[in-house]
Amino acid sequence: MTGKPCRRGERNYLELYGIPPSLSVLRTRFLADAARTCEASVDNARLLAVDGIETFGHSTEKKEANKHRLRGLRLEAARGKAGVATLEELASADPSYAGAVKTHLRVEAERAAFVEVEKRLVCEGLMDPAKHKPGSYDAPMRSAVLDFQQKNGVFAQADLTRTTLEAMGRPLLANDFATLRRVLAERARPRGQLRRGRHRHLPHVARQARQAACDSQLSKRRRNRGACAGSGGASHGSSHGATGPGFAEDALAFFPPPFGERLSLAAGRSALSRSAAILRAQDGPCRRDRPRRYLVRLSL
Repeated sequence: MTGKPCRRGERNYLELYGIPPSLSVLRTRFLADAARTCEASVDNARLLAVDGIETFGHSTEKKEANKHRLRGLRLEAARGKAGVATLEELASADPSYAGAVKTHLRVEAERAAFVEVEKRLVCEGLMDPAKHKPGSYDAPMRSAVLDFQQKNGVFAQADLTRTTLEAMGRPLLANDFATLRRVLAERARPRGQLRRGRHRHLPHVARQARQAACDSQLSKRRRNRGACAGSGGASHGSSHGATGPGFAEDALAFFPPPFGERLSLAAGRSALSRSAAILRAQDGPCRRDRPRRYLVRLSL
């Protein structure tokens, strides 16, 4: 984004800025992630045991860590004095400690999840462990988290939100496949709808089906007026042309199956078989045509 060339091994993740990765980039990503064997080292139960991880700047992080340590010492002393086995029992026996116990246990769970975040970032090749201080949300880790979020379409600005943790809890290839689906949906755009570098979204198949049903019921007089209530119809005489706004002459709808159903990675190649439907609307928004199904093979 700065106009400077990337350093060796550096990647630009610009999907959130409207620049999706090319299929060749996704192919490289698929093959690299398929070769990784470190996913089992990440404990997803600990990672997803919290709703998010609170992070701080360098100076505040030290203060919060010291505050947490002192709180733990006070609670342990109170637990021993009360003669109970756990902090939960202390909170039940003396409600005045309930708030401190709740905060202490939350921070402990977040610290445990933080360790798993570090493992995942190293496993994914986004963070160099030699440049990172374990347990600290320093600049290398913050940059790695931001790269992970931009790579996987998570808008969180380097905050360790629940959405970010859920993305880290998914398999590497599952995230790659989700990115592939987003990229294909972006590229399967209607023909002839480009205006000033932008495109109109592909009409939903259900909308096309309603148009087909509408066509069979409306008279020619009403259809010429575009009186197809609730179905997004438009007059043939509109300034958008005979197909109306939002309807392309040839629209491609992409229907990928769930991850893992047909995805195969072998011998350095990834083949994806998908079905697509071609919906034709040559004579306006209320033309009745059956979609024709094709088998589309994509090689990454």
